[in-house]
Amino acid sequence: MAAEIDSAFNPIGWVQFRLNGGMKRLIPLVCIYAGAMAFFNVLFFRGSGEYLTLSRFAAGSLTLTIVISAILIILVGAGAINKTILRDFSSDMITSHRSTAMSGRMAVVGYLTGPTATILGLTVVNWFACTVLAQLAGLSWYAPSFLFVALACLALVAWTGSVLAGLSYRGKLSFAALLMPLSFLAFIPPLAEFLTAHPGLALLLNYNVIYNMSSAATSSISPDAAKSIVISMLFQIVLALTFFIAASRRYLRDDVPAFTQPLAFALVALCTLACAIGLTLPNSVTIRIQSKMADVSTQVLATIISLALVALLPVANAARSAVQWSKRRKKDAAFKAPRPRGTWETAVAATIVVFGILAMVNQTSMVDALDTGNVPLKQAMGYLVASFLLALLTFGGALRFSYAYVQSAAWVLLILLIATWALPLVGDLTLEYANERHADAPKSIMFSSSPLGMWILLMKNTPGPLVPGIIVQAVIAAAAQIVSRRAKY
Repeated sequence: MAAEIDSAFNPIGWVQFRLNGGMKRLIPLVCIYAGAMAFFNVLFFRGSGEYLTLSRFAAGSLTLTIVISAILIILVGAGAINKTILRDFSSDMITSHRSTAMSGRMAVVGYLTGPTATILGLTVVNWFACTVLAQLAGLSWYAPSFLFVALACLALVAWTGSVLAGLSYRGKLSFAALLMPLSFLAFIPPLAEFLTAHPGLALLLNYNVIYNMSSAATSSISPDAAKSIVISMLFQIVLALTFFIAASRRYLRDDVPAFTQPLAFALVALCTLACAIGLTLPNSVTIRIQSKMADVSTQVLATIISLALVALLPVANAARSAVQWSKRRKKDAAFKAPRPRGTWETAVAATIVVFGILAMVNQTSMVDALDTGNVPLKQAMGYLVASFLLALLTFGGALRFSYAYVQSAAWVLLILLIATWALPLVGDLTLEYANERHADAPKSIMFSSSPLGMWILLMKNTPGPLVPGIIVQAVIAAAAQIVSRRAKY
């Protein structure tokens, strides 16, 4: 009877749970895992001799257990979800799922719960073990419990992102593999400071917990640290909800974009707000240490680069919608649907959203990063906004032209990023070595013709031709927009 209720409630979750062994596998595995953990803890403590007290051993074991739990629930859980989705696409079982009356939301819930049931059971064992170890170490029980809640929120982002990536790329893109480099940065202290270069990423990954996981697990959490952790958890929950909605939409049809235009703009606004708050709370969230990576100009530069890439999502949606509308209009003379908003309108709206939120939430950091003395502050801000907008217009035109001929334009986006952002910088560096130009000498117009080069000039106190660079970027953006309108549908 219970099986029938569960199957009717969420068929995908129940089937995936049964494919992984069901209760016959889960209960023995949890019992064996709990027994092995207790056995090895007792064995190592007894073998340590009289030089290691029970409280010190329990504190060390507590830290190790939390690290193992983080790897298990985040990386292993995301990998299990991706493996399940890949199996459904490889066997074409996804077609059978989509033919049922099950909604996209219920299907995503099934992918989140079915493949991860065993991992959730092991995580409960780890939490109980950490609670016991905290008591043996003479620590408060709520500190490790609070950390497990923080890890659970981060796991929600990883799991929903894994479902979204799996459904969007038919299981061939592993979100867990994308998280692996970040895990190296997170758990290797010499590399962890690189996270401070991006305040939004540091906030979303809860850098305050990651960088001080040992002390956070074995000591009381201060009110400031608790505040930063709660802020991070709120952003993680909202981001996970955004991924969940997008995955639910993508589950229904392969030819439908996961993000609607309002949802894409919501993601842009969320990422911008995370970066702005990450810059606003440097002491409690990103822990600015004495490092070049934690410099304000570096953080603002990383923020602008990442937000420009995120803002490409609504621009790409607008390009795809414009192409679909044009094709439908050409084939059907009676087609009367209104023309969707163009790429230039979407680019302007995305620029307003990004810089509007940055100005309202954290104008001080923007001023500190741009006030280098080379250019008046208002002019520097104008150059920054103009270069940001022109970059979006360039990508929007190229994507609209590409969507007229191909279904996916990811390779076009990558080539354009290299050609307009990276190659001008490489070319200027080559000229610098060829002409034996001093490193502090003004950069060439080739450098400032790249949006990335322009932002570096504005924020890193580097001289260069700003106005000619903006003109070149404007010419490229205008050419991209003109070419996009000459595509044959």
